[in-house]
Amino acid sequence: AISAMPNVTLLTDLSIAEIPFGPQSFKTVVPEYQDELNVENFYLFDIYINGEKSSGISVRDDVSSDGVVNQQPLFEFVETDDTVHVVMHCIDKGAYKYLYSVGANTGSIASPANPDSNFGNSCLGYFSARVSSDQTIVIP
Repeated sequence: AISAMPNVTLLTDLSIAEIPFGPQSFKTVVPEYQDELNVENFYLFDIYINGEKSSGISVRDDVSSDGVVNQQPLFEFVETDDTVHVVMHCIDKGAYKYLYSVGANTGSIASPANPDSNFGNSCLGYFSARVSSDQTIVIP
C-alpha cells in the first residue's frame, strides 16, 4: 500500500449553521479551515457529540472549494447544550476514494460494491498517512 503525507490544513474554528427544513430548522456544525489554493486536498472528519462518535463517514475534496475558507456544514444535527468535538484529518486521494466509496455504499438497498483500496484489488481496507487537527464547541 502507498500513501503520501498530505499538506497541512488546520481546522481553525467551528461555527453553527441553522438549516431550514419545512416549518422547522436544525442546527449543525460548520468546520472552518482555509483550503490551500492549487493543491488537490482531501479531508476526513470524525465527529463526536457529547463524547459519542458519529457512525457516519464524512469526507470532502476541494474540487468546488479550492483555495477558499470552508462554508460547508457537516450534516450531523445537534441540539442546544451539546458538546461537539470535530477532528479534521488531511488525507491523500487513495484514502479519500476508499472512504468515499464506503460512505456511498452505506444504507444502500442494492448489494454494495467493493470500495477502491490502495492495497490493490485483492484486499479490503486502506492505508493512510494523515495530518490531524481538532476543535470543540458547545452548541448555544
